[in-house]
Amino acid sequence: MNRDAHRPWQAAVLTALALVAAIVLFWHIEAVPVYLPYQPPGPGHLLGTDSSGRDLLRLLLRSTATSLTLGMGAALVATLIGAVVGCVAGYRRSLAGSLLMRTTDMVMLIPSLPLVIVLAAYLGSGIENVFLVIALTVWPSTARVVYARVLSLREQPFIVNARSMGAGTVYLIRCHILPNCADLLLAKAALTVAAAMLAEAGISFLGLGDPLNPSWGSMLHAAFTGAAMLRGAWWWMLPPLAGISLSVILFYMLGHFLTHRGSIGGPPSVPRRSAAVDDPQAIPRNNGSLLSVKDLTITFPRAANGRSRVVDQLNMTVDAGEKIAIVGATGSGKSLLLLSLLGLLPPDARTRGHICISGEELGGMGRDRLLVHRGTTIGYIPQNGGEALNPVLSIARQVGERAMVNQKCSHSQAYRLACKRLIAVGLPKRRGYTRTYPHQLSGGMRQRVLLAMALVGKPRLLLADEPTKGLDPDAVQAITSLLKALTDETLLVVTHDLAFAQALDGWIMVMMNGLVVELAPAAVFSVAPLHPYSHALVAAQPSRRMDINGINGNGWHDHPGDRDGCPYRPLCRQADERCRRKPPLETLRGHQVRCWQYAR
Repeated sequence: MNRDAHRPWQAAVLTALALVAAIVLFWHIEAVPVYLPYQPPGPGHLLGTDSSGRDLLRLLLRSTATSLTLGMGAALVATLIGAVVGCVAGYRRSLAGSLLMRTTDMVMLIPSLPLVIVLAAYLGSGIENVFLVIALTVWPSTARVVYARVLSLREQPFIVNARSMGAGTVYLIRCHILPNCADLLLAKAALTVAAAMLAEAGISFLGLGDPLNPSWGSMLHAAFTGAAMLRGAWWWMLPPLAGISLSVILFYMLGHFLTHRGSIGGPPSVPRRSAAVDDPQAIPRNNGSLLSVKDLTITFPRAANGRSRVVDQLNMTVDAGEKIAIVGATGSGKSLLLLSLLGLLPPDARTRGHICISGEELGGMGRDRLLVHRGTTIGYIPQNGGEALNPVLSIARQVGERAMVNQKCSHSQAYRLACKRLIAVGLPKRRGYTRTYPHQLSGGMRQRVLLAMALVGKPRLLLADEPTKGLDPDAVQAITSLLKALTDETLLVVTHDLAFAQALDGWIMVMMNGLVVELAPAAVFSVAPLHPYSHALVAAQPSRRMDINGINGNGWHDHPGDRDGCPYRPLCRQADERCRRKPPLETLRGHQVRCWQYAR
């Protein structure tokens, strides 16, 4: 965060300190009657006297303390209430959240001034009652704007990244959501102070305020009941009117200044158990494997491309220490497969099948166990490195928070561990990590930070989604070297870069339209792919013929009648009538391929 970003905070803090100092100084001032009523401003009384002979300057100072206390205090409570309601309703999006927002809408529909008057008359006079009335009537607007902001934040990649480390709802709201709403809340608080002071002035002017604690509104009430207009005592009304007007204008200006200068900008889904086995030629399950996926099917009820199944009966087994690169066109279900292993699929996703990690069924995990699973067993590197990092937190804080959440490390311990990991992934050794923010880093450096974040928890299974996307060749080579050097972690990486997949020197799994069509060692795949789609992918590489005819054209998405057959049939030159049915997955010469050419 640069220095200019701190200036709104500095202005707000200095303003608040000045007002608190004024309240402390003015609160004990008492306007004692001097028995000289209706005296105009003069040397003895700079603002004159009222009908009781009280000095209006002293009375104004005492009233200023009361008005500022009520305005700032009520605005603070209302902002806190609105922030809590907006954050809970926006992030959780549950039935309780919907009820909170409907309550907010109903309160906002009621005209504020009549509501304030009715509540003040019902509760009676007293500074506590006035405070309560204002706080209970001005919070809905804050809740509404915070709710809208949280709805946009909860879908950001850096929130998904934080959820992938096992952070709970309270931690996410406190450490990731609120810091990104802080400038908005500060601006809204300044505007709420102005609204609260106007509400207090209206209540006191109607005679519903606290007679023992004078305020600007009660000064105006006393002026009108004391016939100041008839006696021409303009000096009695002018000071409270000036105080109300100037304070409201100043707080509104401060709120708009903060608004323009500041950066205002579902339950976990896990597979349900299913006993159905539709593919007898599936990849065999190894009970001693680190990861075993059996008949995983992911569907969406309202798919934009018309396909309900985005992952179709996927089976795979991953042993400890293996490196598997998943390749395929956009929309083939690669990223959703990684999210399903974390239990972070979108709320409208429907899943069937089994996911077993380290011998434990993912679908049988409770919420608490799932958080631990994300934080310790699995490390996740999301794509879009620029958006997957929280823009208002330093990189040291973000790398170390996994240790704070899951290993209960102190801030100092987490910082030392973060620095160690950042240096280990190739960032320069320096002391400024606590003052380094994502916008100050290049794309390759951000990707290294994400890798360091995933490795802090020492996960057994590392999931990487497009780790080389948008990077220059030197950065791609650096990330490839870092991932190849991992020996204790099992790597499952999604990529469109076939050269990067081959460079990992592990296994390559090809997916198309939710189906696994080939699985082979990288060294073998690069020289002798079996599936026609794999041939087309290899031929489309810049180092080969760069022939894109085999991967570019009208595919399965435009042929609804072929959804049950081979997804590559519309583009395959060797297709025949058998391809209208889904081919089985056969094992042949170290390959596993789904094509009728190799069916037994």
